[in-house]
Amino acid sequence: MPVTTIAVLLPAIYLLYDYKVCRSTVCFPVMLLLVSAGFLAPIEIKKPGIAGKFGILCVGMIEAVGMFLFLGWGAV
Repeated sequence: MPVTTIAVLLPAIYLLYDYKVCRSTVCFPVMLLLVSAGFLAPIEIKKPGIAGKFGILCVGMIEAVGMFLFLGWGAV
């Protein structure tokens, strides 16, 4: 499993928790366990092609904008 997977999944889970889509604090440990199992699994996963890289880039940009614009608004 590519290391960049956690860089995409961790902010996504955080945003889902912040927007009350994932309402349980169990989401973080479960995601970390699944990713760690993926890192340790003896299964070879191919690197993404150009379409996969573009998709990862788009998801990362959406997460970055979401975290920059929408986090912290409920703190006031």
